[in-house]
Amino acid sequence: MTEFTGRRWDIACLDALDRKRQVQVWSCPGRIVMISPPAETSTLSIAEATQLRKSLERAIEEATALLVNKVG
Repeated sequence: MTEFTGRRWDIACLDALDRKRQVQVWSCPGRIVMISPPAETSTLSIAEATQLRKSLERAIEEATALLVNKVG
């Protein structure tokens, strides 16, 4: 069982029904733990967490570009 010993970050989000929720992320030695609505839990290795981060960064870039194109 993973021990939650590190920092915790809460990220505001919406669930599938557009209700306000949070994604919670903990760091612990050698692992990242993420809880997302509706309390689905994932444990990631450092490499998997890095892949998630890169995917999120790419999604942010794409979403920003789409927003700029829609507004401008």
